[in-house]
Amino acid sequence: MAFEAALDDPAFAKAPVLAAQCYKNLGTSFERLGDENKAAKLYRKALSLNPELPEAHNALDNYHHRHGRYEEALAHYDRGVFTERELGRPSSVAGWRVNIHFNLGDGQAAFREINSLIGSAGTEPWVWPWCARQVAGFGRTSVHNARPAVVFWRRYLRAHPEDAAATRELLLTNFYLRSEGEDIGKPYAEFRAEFDSQINYLDADDAALA
Repeated sequence: MAFEAALDDPAFAKAPVLAAQCYKNLGTSFERLGDENKAAKLYRKALSLNPELPEAHNALDNYHHRHGRYEEALAHYDRGVFTERELGRPSSVAGWRVNIHFNLGDGQAAFREINSLIGSAGTEPWVWPWCARQVAGFGRTSVHNARPAVVFWRRYLRAHPEDAAATRELLLTNFYLRSEGEDIGKPYAEFRAEFDSQINYLDADDAALA
């Protein structure tokens, strides 16, 4: 009610940047009340007044992402540029872009985002687990994804050497590449030795892999 009352003030017509922020905040209120379509209209109204408002772009990219409209979501993610690093927003936006690039079939762009994100993993604790979930979900959907996925899992295991799930994913990704006739860069004997050394880190639920 307070936001709607403020927007009825004629003075807002003379302050489009302030009005845009108010429309965005009103949209957030409706979204939290469960009316996301109403909220999306208000986010678009905010952008009509201030096309560069990052919070409105961020809200719309999340809206499109939830509904599987990845192209639209990516367009807003790319325009939602935050100039301040409060709440880790630049990193979180990049994290969502990873998922969108994978869903659009652009693994190269997804891994590019991942490699950039890992640089902030020391200060952003969500980065490693989020990237690991994305690579686990998409790393074996194509040979093009599997090759950088192997590199990712090796890097992940250097940071988390006893992570059984990551060890499992590395094994499965190498198996996938071999099943596709890809050269994994080592003879069978060397691959077998590496495989045997990793078995000790597998959970009991993954014993079938051994």
